[in-house]
Amino acid sequence: METIGGQSRFAHTDYMQALLASVASASRCQVELHRLCRVDSSQIGIVHWQAMISYIAQHRGDYDGFVITHGTDTIAYTAAALALALSPIINFPVILTGSMHTPDQKDSDALANLTQALRLACGDLAEVAIAMHGMVWRGIRAEKKLAAKSATFITPGLACLADQHLVLRSHAHRRAEAAPQGRVINAFSARWFLYHALPALPPPPTVDLDTILLVAAGGNLAPAYLDCAVQHCRLGKTVILGATRATSTIYPPAAQAIEAGVISAINYTLSALIVKIAWLLARSAQRRHDAGQRKEFMKKELARSYGGEI
Repeated sequence: METIGGQSRFAHTDYMQALLASVASASRCQVELHRLCRVDSSQIGIVHWQAMISYIAQHRGDYDGFVITHGTDTIAYTAAALALALSPIINFPVILTGSMHTPDQKDSDALANLTQALRLACGDLAEVAIAMHGMVWRGIRAEKKLAAKSATFITPGLACLADQHLVLRSHAHRRAEAAPQGRVINAFSARWFLYHALPALPPPPTVDLDTILLVAAGGNLAPAYLDCAVQHCRLGKTVILGATRATSTIYPPAAQAIEAGVISAINYTLSALIVKIAWLLARSAQRRHDAGQRKEFMKKELARSYGGEI
C-alpha cells in the first residue's frame, strides 16, 4: 500500500492483519500473510522483483493464488517483471493491488481494493494483473493514470480483464487443467542506458554501454537523435527505439533510424519495455552473445509476446 515517507503509520503486521480481518468474510478465502519487503514503491527494484518471483515460484503449488500489496507509482514495473519471469509456469492468479489512502482515513480505498484482489486470487484468472477500484488490468500492459482522487490504469489496445462483477472477459487467460512445466527466468540486467529523446535536450554523447534505449515522443524521433542512433548502430551497439506511450505510428525520422539498424519497440508501454529490456539482456548475457548475436536476439524477442503483453 502507499506509505508516508516510505513507512506505514502502523506496524506492518498490525496493518495487514487489520486489513485482512476486515475483508475475511467478504473475500471468502483463507489468507496467509508473508512479508517480503517494506519499502516505498519508489525504491522497488530488481532485487525486490527477484524476491517476489522466487517466492511465487517456490510456493506456487501451496496456494490458489497470490496477492501483492504495492505502491501505485511503480506497480506497473513490478507487474511486468513478474509477468515476464513467471510466463513459463503461470497457471494461477498473481494480483497486485494498492491504495491511494491508508485504511485509517475516512475515504480510504484500501479495504475495497484488497477485497477485490483476494476474490480474484481465488478465481480462474491465470496471469499477472493489477486490480483496483473494481477494475482489472493485464499487468504487463498497464499504464498508471490519475482520475480525480484515485489512481487507475489503462492497458493500451486492450480492455479490462474482468467486468465490474469480476467476471472474466473472453481475452483473460484462465487456468488450464495441466500446469505448465517451464523454467522461471528470474534475472534482470542493469547494464544499459536509457535516454528520453526530447527535442529540447541535446542527444547524449557516445555511450559506454552496449545497449541504448531512446524513448521518443510517440513514434517520432527528432533529426538530431536520428544521427545519434545511426552513429551508435555503426559502433556495433544495440539501439532500441521506444515511445512515451504505446503506439503503432512511426514517423519518417524514426523509420530512417529503423532502416539503419535501430530496433523498433514503440508498441510497448514504457514500463513493460524497460523491464523487458533488462530481462532480455540478462538472458543474452547468460548465453554469452557477442554484439551481433545480442542485437539479433533482442530484435527477435522484442517482436514476441509474453503473457499477452502485445
